[in-house]
Amino acid sequence: DLNADKAKTQVAANATGPAAAPAAAAAAPALFAQTCSTCHTPGIAGAPKVGDTAAWAPRIAQGIDVLTANGHLEPEINRVQPTQQYHQPAQLFWNRGDKALGFLPVPAEKCGPDLLQPIVDRGSAFADIDGDGDLDVVLTQIGGPPLLLRNDQKLRHHWIRLKLIGTKSNRDAIGAWIKVRVRGHALSRQVMPTRSYLSASELPVTIGLGEADKVDSLEISWPSGTTQKLPPPPIDQLTVITEPRP
Repeated sequence: DLNADKAKTQVAANATGPAAAPAAAAAAPALFAQTCSTCHTPGIAGAPKVGDTAAWAPRIAQGIDVLTANGHLEPEINRVQPTQQYHQPAQLFWNRGDKALGFLPVPAEKCGPDLLQPIVDRGSAFADIDGDGDLDVVLTQIGGPPLLLRNDQKLRHHWIRLKLIGTKSNRDAIGAWIKVRVRGHALSRQVMPTRSYLSASELPVTIGLGEADKVDSLEISWPSGTTQKLPPPPIDQLTVITEPRP
């Protein structure tokens, strides 16, 4: 649910085909509608990519941005398909916070020089490595060391981080749903580390609040079936929440 609208968003990573593009749930007869109108435009998303996808960086209250990590399967693919390269850059899609507006590819000058360097990627994971409230990313590659890319935005936006500990549920609370309300927006995030191929992201959940300086309400649906309502957590810090014991 990248748009916090209780509808699933599908991100398709392709093997030698159009570039990856987020698609949001739409009304019948089409279940999903592409939400990035410029993702396949030459010069914006570039040539078709072979992608491995990870949702990444809950930056604002309205939604989650998307990162795709790319790299072809065949080292000599360029000899038979001139538009394809073995080493391929990642792609970052900005969630514009409105389902009607969809996603926009982030240009190279906004990403920094390291994120878009061509590599043969096979996995990606995110975590707040430096503890500043925004999510950093690790990319793994064939024939090279993993890349740790630090997110250094200076937007002065607020955030909360929640670490859940299960008692009746599994200890890591994997599968739990966190629901918060912020300035009239209802946001849902799941504790789920499996986001990319052979990769595991961190278990604490980061929720971006934008310019909001408080959370209005907090509710947790534990894997055990227990629903827990809690007072709003403090902003700009990590809060540890333990499931009520039976």
